[in-house]
Amino acid sequence: MRGPLDTTAVNHLLDRIARTPDASQVVVIDCSLVSSVDPVGTARLWALARELELAGRMLRIIGLPERFIRRLRLHPVLRFVEQDESVFTDPFGAAVSSR
Repeated sequence: MRGPLDTTAVNHLLDRIARTPDASQVVVIDCSLVSSVDPVGTARLWALARELELAGRMLRIIGLPERFIRRLRLHPVLRFVEQDESVFTDPFGAAVSSR
């Protein structure tokens, strides 16, 4: 996926998935080139992920920039995002004494 993650992008994704044979159980979306995240597009992407899941398939979202992951921290679509575990580490956990 390239550009904004919006309704148009999700529509394009739906078209591509429809042309893909159902033999592929896992649909992987590379979002490393996403430039912005639209709330409606995100909600539609989550609905797509749930629909695929109910059909016995899986949606994996990879490469979503961390700045968008932080913005979506409470959104259910994050369940489908593969992310670096460092996003959830304590930023002060590695603090060193200044002595």
